[in-house]
Amino acid sequence: MMTILAKIDARKVFELLADPETLLVCAYEGDEEFRQHHLEGAISLHDFLSRKEALRKGQPIIFY
Repeated sequence: MMTILAKIDARKVFELLADPETLLVCAYEGDEEFRQHHLEGAISLHDFLSRKEALRKGQPIIFY
C-alpha cells in the first residue's frame, strides 16, 4: 500500500529527513534544472527512476 501526501509543510519535511531512509527527489527532468534547483542530499528524478525497483516498500520519498 502506498501513502501519498499531496502537500506537507517544512516542519514535516524536516522530521522525515531525520530518517536516513527518506529519499529527497528533485523532480526536474533536465540535468541543468537539477543542478540549479537541487537541495543538499537530493537525488535527481533520473536517479530515482533508475533505482525505483530496488526501493523498500513503504520507504518515505519526498518529491519537490
